[in-house]
Amino acid sequence: MADIDTSDMLVFGACCCCNSVIWTDFPAFVGCSGTQECLCIEEKFCIKQGVDPWPCITGTAEGYICKIGAPCCTCGIKQPTILVKGKGQCCCFINNVALPPDEDTPLMFAVYGLACLPKVGCCLKLSELRGAAPAAAAPAANQS
Repeated sequence: MADIDTSDMLVFGACCCCNSVIWTDFPAFVGCSGTQECLCIEEKFCIKQGVDPWPCITGTAEGYICKIGAPCCTCGIKQPTILVKGKGQCCCFINNVALPPDEDTPLMFAVYGLACLPKVGCCLKLSELRGAAPAAAAPAANQS
């Protein structure tokens, strides 16, 4: 998957360590692509115009214990480096996931464009939510 910058895209939905944003750059969004990694398994796929196909491969590859691949997808087993990390794009929707949450995919909650964590707002860009810290709880009243 090409490294698509999601900073200026509108957050459609988010729940804890995953989010969905809307990509409006036509015709660039036509097609599907993604990359996911969970513990020791990594997979990639890409069905987009103008992208070079991957080589067919079975067996070992650099950095992998074993790998299998076709022109539009690959899957491999490797030494684990992260728990969960991924980005997938299908037409105008891009989904991000990271466990634990990271700078690219922060902890947030939003439904149908209405965000309530880490910042309250409607139709916010991902960059606006990335830098926002959750609101601190009001201090308890001092009862004497």
